[in-house]
Amino acid sequence: MKRMISGVIVSSLSLLASAQSMERVYNRDSEESFRLKSHHTDTVVKGPMVKQKTLFTYDNPFTKLTEASYWFGIPNPGVLSGFGYYYKDEFVPGILMDKDKAWFIYTAITSRNEDPGIMTQLSPQSYHAQIYPLAVGFPLRVELDTVNFLDVTKEGLAVPVPNVEELEGEHDNFTSNVVVAAPQTVREVTIDGKKRSLVSNPSTDPVWVQYYAQKHVDGKTYVVGMIHTDRPNDPYRFRGLDHVMWARPDNGPQDGSVKLFMGTRRGAGKIELVSDAANRTEVLKGVIHANEKGTDTAKLWAHAKLQTMGYYDKNAVLKFSMKYQIPSSQTALLAVPEAEMKLFKAKEAEYRRKQQEDARRQREWQKKQRMNWNNSSGGDPEIRIEMPGAVKVKAVLPDGREFDLKKDAKGFWGGNFDIPATAAEGDYTVKIVGIRADGTTFEDSVHYTVDRTAPTGSITSEKGFYHLKPSEALARAVAVFGSGEETNMIPMSDGSYQLPTTKGRIVKVMLIDQAHNIGEAKCSP
Repeated sequence: MKRMISGVIVSSLSLLASAQSMERVYNRDSEESFRLKSHHTDTVVKGPMVKQKTLFTYDNPFTKLTEASYWFGIPNPGVLSGFGYYYKDEFVPGILMDKDKAWFIYTAITSRNEDPGIMTQLSPQSYHAQIYPLAVGFPLRVELDTVNFLDVTKEGLAVPVPNVEELEGEHDNFTSNVVVAAPQTVREVTIDGKKRSLVSNPSTDPVWVQYYAQKHVDGKTYVVGMIHTDRPNDPYRFRGLDHVMWARPDNGPQDGSVKLFMGTRRGAGKIELVSDAANRTEVLKGVIHANEKGTDTAKLWAHAKLQTMGYYDKNAVLKFSMKYQIPSSQTALLAVPEAEMKLFKAKEAEYRRKQQEDARRQREWQKKQRMNWNNSSGGDPEIRIEMPGAVKVKAVLPDGREFDLKKDAKGFWGGNFDIPATAAEGDYTVKIVGIRADGTTFEDSVHYTVDRTAPTGSITSEKGFYHLKPSEALARAVAVFGSGEETNMIPMSDGSYQLPTTKGRIVKVMLIDQAHNIGEAKCSP
């Protein structure tokens, strides 16, 4: 039996100040709850940032293969950085991938009477996972990895702890190991009857800023920080920190006396935090060393950035999510035991072949159009035509070649044909011959155009957007930035394309038309 982990992130939950908020864990067949036996969290604190790994262990009293439904949440602005479970004694980590690929693998395996699962993201902070099957006689053990910020309480900066109050079972059977980086210290206190770990404040002043930086594999330095201020309504801005994202902890005062920020820069150097007010200007200075390499600060920044990317196309979101290895609306998590990896890789290869086939065929039938594109410089366009009363249909190509069309479930006759790469530019007609049951025939036709002229276009910049006006309808417009990165521009209803200027400086746009001709539009300096 194939074993995978599955889940769907549902609408945002109202979360408590916690590392993870556990909502419900139950048997999908009987809806009986799994009782919590214990949970343990390993925490590493670096500046205001908290990296945590929590293992939740539940009783499994069921005597047959069972599917667990698992609901949990991550408080904003935290990010889920890892998710896995144990099948017997084997830890099975979730693998982040293209959501379409994950669904393809999932469907392919379930069609063979197996039972994998799939996790996809529908909103940033809450999750629903399905885990199947649980091994009989073994507990359900689930591991969650998160990156977040310290909790701000009236007693001080506290290490977040899992919220398990909604679960049945042993809430107090909790152990914790906390490691803090010097010069910070940690001490144990009791808050609201619960043991908590308090981390020392970076300053005794009423206004302070604390930050932590890591150098990412992309060469940038990502910085996350926390500001404590007695002037909550003042605007704050940075010097020496780019692409700044702001957030507030769910448990923090909503007047803004605690502010969280995330940003990027190139390497080490000085930063300044400036607060402008009518009567004075406040400046807090610091130096970013960026000695440590890592991905945690980048994940926090990228997760916050993802929540502002609603206007980006799905390919841009997928590329961004995979770069930083964080869940998004275009990714999924599959957890595959080692014993099933051979089948997984086979299905992964099958998906790649399917992608190539889908790109080749491009089945986008609209308004009963008879071909899947209007222009072609070669390749194999596809015919799709209604021929009422026909029991057999054939196509006669401009060069006299013939081939039979096949009838689909919706009553359309279709098939592919080759256009020679040496065919001259111009308009062509394909004759379609329908044959009735009595042997009589009738005809129709479809038309195509061979086009080898590359598209052109002009680019302007205004009101925070790049605007591209192409010379003809395009299949894609790919912006190339000064950094060498690429992303698809967003198609508009009038045939133009847009992209926010905040994405960076565009040096050119690659124009790909429906005939696969590639042109280039350069952006003025």
